[in-house]
Amino acid sequence: MRIPQHYHAPGWQRFIVGFLLGAVVGWVFFIILYGQAQEDQINLINKQKDKIAELKDEKDIWLEDVKEENAKLEKKLTVQDIQIKFVNKKESELGDTAISNLNREIEKQLSPLLTKDLETVGGNSEILIQSIENKIFEIEDNRYRVEVQTLVITSIIKVGVKIEKVK
Repeated sequence: MRIPQHYHAPGWQRFIVGFLLGAVVGWVFFIILYGQAQEDQINLINKQKDKIAELKDEKDIWLEDVKEENAKLEKKLTVQDIQIKFVNKKESELGDTAISNLNREIEKQLSPLLTKDLETVGGNSEILIQSIENKIFEIEDNRYRVEVQTLVITSIIKVGVKIEKVK
């Protein structure tokens, strides 16, 4: 038996050559498109890196500004709370309810100081003391006056008062 020659079937030869040429042209086309896509991706990544660097610089500038603002605001604190302490609570003849009412009245007297600057409150401490001492409080049909013993002005105003019954 003999193997037939290829030159007798030129159709098969053209098919194989066409297939190989198509594969080579397709591979070249694929490499070109893939290279173009990769180049676009590299350009996009570089643009994003530049944008990230720019945003980091901008963030650092903002953080500097915020730190400076916080430093300024620390210097200018405000009053957050008022605490009243009664020095002679046990010596006075007042019950817990009367003490609580007196505490509420004094806090009501000082409530306009909430959210004020510490500099403003500290500069007017004498007026603050006199406004508390000059007021007569009526609790349970009795009249009381308070005398300021201690006054501490921080973000919390702490007032130590002595209760005196007015006759």
